[in-house]
Amino acid sequence: MKPQYLPKPRIAPGIVRRQICAELVDLLSIAVAGLTTRGKAWIWSRSYPRMTAYRQAIYRLRRDGLVARRDEHAGSPTLALTPEGRRHVSAEMMPERFWNRRWDGRWYLLMYDVPERERRYRSVLNRFLTRMRMGSLQKSVFVSVHDIRPLFYDLDVAAAVAEYTNLFEALTVRGQSDAAVAARAWDFGQLREQQSKYLEACQARMRRPTAALPLPDVLAALRSELAGYREALAGDPLLPKALWPSDYLGPQVAAMFRRRIRRLIGRMISWKA
Repeated sequence: MKPQYLPKPRIAPGIVRRQICAELVDLLSIAVAGLTTRGKAWIWSRSYPRMTAYRQAIYRLRRDGLVARRDEHAGSPTLALTPEGRRHVSAEMMPERFWNRRWDGRWYLLMYDVPERERRYRSVLNRFLTRMRMGSLQKSVFVSVHDIRPLFYDLDVAAAVAEYTNLFEALTVRGQSDAAVAARAWDFGQLREQQSKYLEACQARMRRPTAALPLPDVLAALRSELAGYREALAGDPLLPKALWPSDYLGPQVAAMFRRRIRRLIGRMISWKA
């Protein structure tokens, strides 16, 4: 009988890039400080490694709409959500980047057990993971098809999330099919309902007569279109095609939104002419 070997742990390129970048910034700042003080700073400084990794993690999380703080005097880290993260807008404008991504069949499961006294921390973490389009298998078990190890790294550096959570990588979840796992993790029925309403509303507007519009009116209409489109994609995990339910409307929603935008821009051009 041939021995069977467990697969070697895979390196997370995103984490490696983060660590190398922070290390280079620290080394550069130490070198500059040493040169400008003729080496005295190398004797004075006892803070290496510095706070670069922490500051960079804070910045990346803020782009995702999460404010994290670690204060040694305040006890536990604190988390707070901002209205929206910039990277979410980018994902919604180009969802094909996620739909067309090749999936290697790996699931990433994040499980947490946050004490009751840290209720606010737990609540914000839960909402943030949902905002990051992760699915919920249970109240404290989230799943993603994307490699979230770099995100976990940032959360740990910035907010000590590893004190309460574990991150697992799996090829199967309770022996269920991939489609069954996805159906449990995300509410595809509700998603289809909200996307159907968006398409119906857009089609009704497309049937109305059009007239040229001045720039202020076009900008107001564009903001309204964007708000409706983002609402239609709220809760959409933007899964790779291999995991799409048979009645998924995501591509139709994206195509309709772009059609509406082109039409509005055309009305502005007509007004200028």
